Amino acid sequence: MIEKKIKFIRIAENITQKELSEILKTPKKTIVNYETKISKPSGEFILKMCNAFPEYAYWLVTGQTQVEAGNISPEIKIAEKQKISNLEANAG
Repeated sequence: MIEKKIKFIRIAENITQKELSEILKTPKKTIVNYETKISKPSGEFILKMCNAFPEYAYWLVTGQTQVEAGNISPEIKIAEKQKISNLEANAG
């Protein structure tokens, strides 16, 4: 499941595997291997993800959110972006 979470975060942040590898200072091949379940992410990698994307840290580790505390999931961020996009479209 952690493999899907890595990809969901990347999608929500609208970044490529290459961009994520640059942010985390991790080889792109490592990101690819994690997302395709060839290998499992290390604790060090998960910590890097949590530090780079603190709003997703709680969700990444527990699968839960605490929106009131700013701990969201990628789905929440995508929904917020869509809501803003719809408001902008309707305002114009």
